Amino acid sequence: MIALPAGFLQGIAFVDSNMDGQLDAGDIRKVGAEILLLQAEGDSWTQIESTTTDNNGFYRFSDLQPGTYRIKEIAPSGYVNHNTQILSQVNPAVEIDAQTIEVTLLDPSTIKATVDLDAFFASNKWAKIKYTLPGGQEQSTSLGQYPMFVSGQDADGNEVMRPDFLGACYDPYNFIQSPESIFKVMPSLAPGHSNLQNANVGALAHLYNNYFVDPATGEPNTLSQLDAVAVLLAIRELSFDPVPENGVSYISDDFYSGDFQVNTLLSGNPSGTPTLQEFVDQAVIYANEAFQQQDLAIFLEPVKPLNDKGMQGMIATHSLNFANVPANPAIDIQKATNGEDADAPTGPYILVGDAVTWTYVVTNTGNVALTDVVVTDDVLGAIGTIASFAPGASKTLTANGTAEPGQYANLGTAIGTPPVGPDVKASDPSHYFGAAPSLTIEKLTNGEDADDPTGPYILLGDPVTWEYIVTNTGNVDLVDVQVTDDVLGPIGTIPLLAPGQTQTLTAAGTAQAGQYVNLGAVTGTPPVGPDVTDSDPSHYFGATPAIMIEKLTNGEDADDPTGPYI
Repeated sequence: MIALPAGFLQGIAFVDSNMDGQLDAGDIRKVGAEILLLQAEGDSWTQIESTTTDNNGFYRFSDLQPGTYRIKEIAPSGYVNHNTQILSQVNPAVEIDAQTIEVTLLDPSTIKATVDLDAFFASNKWAKIKYTLPGGQEQSTSLGQYPMFVSGQDADGNEVMRPDFLGACYDPYNFIQSPESIFKVMPSLAPGHSNLQNANVGALAHLYNNYFVDPATGEPNTLSQLDAVAVLLAIRELSFDPVPENGVSYISDDFYSGDFQVNTLLSGNPSGTPTLQEFVDQAVIYANEAFQQQDLAIFLEPVKPLNDKGMQGMIATHSLNFANVPANPAIDIQKATNGEDADAPTGPYILVGDAVTWTYVVTNTGNVALTDVVVTDDVLGAIGTIASFAPGASKTLTANGTAEPGQYANLGTAIGTPPVGPDVKASDPSHYFGAAPSLTIEKLTNGEDADDPTGPYILLGDPVTWEYIVTNTGNVDLVDVQVTDDVLGPIGTIPLLAPGQTQTLTAAGTAQAGQYVNLGAVTGTPPVGPDVTDSDPSHYFGATPAIMIEKLTNGEDADDPTGPYI
């Protein structure tokens, strides 16, 4: 049966330095983080307990009944909740959000554990333990007594693997709670010893997790004889002495050099084997390391193997961790004019008097919530306020106006308040050009602006020159400016006519008799809106000058003699 998986919840709060969501060796344990314990009451959750993390970032809630709980971390000042790390092989747990874990403490009597010990011994690999939970789902962990493969040399000096080391350390352990530390382990009485002490189970877990198997692959570790013996000696030391600094009397006792299989290895490798003192010295290093770097775990009661000796108890990970990252408040604003992100002039061309719509897209680009986000425009004034703004959230505000002539610019600004530190601010400009396209044409006939008849008199058959003076009187470029005459037809094309620019085209002809009129017209294309046009008439009079005299004598037209007789 399971001895201690129920009745407590524990874990670590840490600063996730590489933001991988996992507690790594380089991560800093967060001291003083506030951890809340909640229990369901109907459709809501009620806080029933709280604690703060100790100097190792560790927290623990004890004396809990089976049931479903939530653990919530209040992010320390200057930090935000990044994610949770759930390491729970027995009790089902799930992340609710970046600061909350929901976990069910199971009744130990409802969990059944099975283990294939025959396969364990036959394959020199550790046995997998499957837990059948009340809902029928299965989880698994491994025996606390992992195998180690010891590298060494045979009598001929060849490198060999020594699987016989697997049988070491068979003494059964009974795991109990103790007020001195997270968990303690009480080994049964070994032959010749009656003065056993509690040892730190977290330290034992560190040795199992880091030396019996490769932490990266989960495969059995291959250790040198020195390291393999030293790890097992360290386990014995921790089993009999809860504080390694107090001495290593149990490691150096003759009992270990005689019965604890050290001699088994020595006899198998008579040449090049470390001395007992070298084993002991290395064991002290491992014991102190484990005492300082305890792993969080829950230990289960020993499983009896086929023989009458006990098997080392089972280890199941049980650590509900909270990852924090430094608070990094930030905000962004993107302002657009009629849908265009016109950071630089000219921006879109908009006909003067047409509608203008400005959009202000505000985004919380930081990792903390912002409050009272105020959006303003340096020309239009207040645009709006966002009361609460979650990380990653985006909101669009709008303003409307009417296009004014010429280049226009305004600046949108968003300012938000984070939970700590100064306000964050971002600005973005936008532009448009208020277009008022227009053009004129002045038509001259032989240099005269003859809008009205008769215009200049031109002798019949004399040359006539028409000038078409085209001017861009608007504020935007015109392209493909076409000049035509209703009598003469196409006069010419001006590819580009800038604001204020004038260009003259000409046509020539011969004066016809009598009153003459023709109409010059121009059409240009602006960047926005319909084409603009203008026209101008011009006149001339084709002159055929002549004179006649009739002389009468006494009233008679006496062109020929004799004329009248008088």
